[in-house]
Parts: sequence; C-alpha cells; structure tokens
Amino acid sequence: MHALSWNWAENWLIPLRRHFGKGTAGFLVVAGSTRQCGACRIILLVLVNWKAVLGGGNRRELPENWTDTKETLMEGMVFSVKYLGMTLVEQPKGEEMASAAIRRIVSTARASAKKFQKVTLKVSPKGIILTDTETNELTENVSIYRISYCTTDKAQDKVFAYVAQSQYNETLECHAFLCPKKKTAQAVTLTVAQAFKVALDLWETAQEGGAVSYNIVIQ
Repeated sequence: MHALSWNWAENWLIPLRRHFGKGTAGFLVVAGSTRQCGACRIILLVLVNWKAVLGGGNRRELPENWTDTKETLMEGMVFSVKYLGMTLVEQPKGEEMASAAIRRIVSTARASAKKFQKVTLKVSPKGIILTDTETNELTENVSIYRISYCTTDKAQDKVFAYVAQSQYNETLECHAFLCPKKKTAQAVTLTVAQAFKVALDLWETAQEGGAVSYNIVIQ
C-alpha cells in the first residue's frame, strides 16, 4: 500500500507550461526560491511546490466531480483531527522523508503523557488554518505557497501530514495529524489538491482579464 497521491503532471505542469513555456519545469524545485514579481511570482510560489506535493506510489487524479465542492472549498473545508506534533526535516518532499518524520512524531506523541490536541483543519485556496477546538484559538495559518509536500502515510494510514517552510526562517517543518479514520486522511489530502487546482484556476482567470475577488496572500 502506498501513500495517496495524484497526477501532478496532467493537472499542474501542462497548464503551467501553457503560460510560461517548457522551461517552466526549472522553477519546480524549491518553494519560495523564485524572485519573480506580480502574478508570475504568485503562480510560481504556488506551483513550485506541487510537482511532488502529493508524491508517493499510487498516483490518483482528482475525482471527476470534484468541482461540485469548489464553492465550499472557496470558503474552506473543515476537518476535525488531532494534532500529533512537528519535527524538522531536511528535504521539502519525498515519501521516505515523510514516513521517517511521521514515525518520529508518532513515537514522541505516544511517549508523552499529554492528550492529543483537538484541532479543526481548514483547507482553502489560501492555505491551511489550524484552530484549537476547545479554545477556538488560532494555532497556525499556513500560506499555500509555503507547503512543499503532503501525504497520507502508508504505514500510519490514519495520519495526514504536510511539510511547510517556517514563516520565521527557512527551516522545513513536518506537521502530522491523527484523523478519525483512513478515509478522512485521504480526504484531507485530496482536498489540498483541490485547493491548489482552484488557486490555479483563479490565477488563469486573472491572466485572461477576468475579475477575481479572491486573493491568495503571499507572506
């Protein structure tokens, strides 16, 4: 069994090349490293991460009816999960890297006497927002361009994790969450993919001269 993934080439690289040419693949390396300006900078910072964001074994395309949830996704889709913790990683992407990081996080979480923090995980084209369920306190607001990888672990199949660059420095952090069931973890992963598809659609609309009232915040 492999980590859940999707067809990044068909859904991201081909549309991106229509705008920037075949050489665009050169930008798909490290998140946040480009020095472009305006709309070009936004799309590159968003898409630079997603060549292998949902990497792993079985690559799955988005469901054909995923656009049915687009309106809901614009406002943000919410999942109730438990935060397991965070560990630093040295690579922005990779199934082996993520699996090792998740093992460290799960091991530390189980050894701790503390209860797992219940959080709501909200996914939208702007990114991921984490809120403490009990206190309603905002704990994390991750801009979409900072995320370099997300996965459902093949060994811990109820665990969803993402890798993102710290908002304070250039370190990479892997955050892991325990979902109620395997399908929930898979749903979160696919929802993140949907969020980036919407982000691309919004950018394309802006390039065609259409009115876009939804802004992707670049921090």
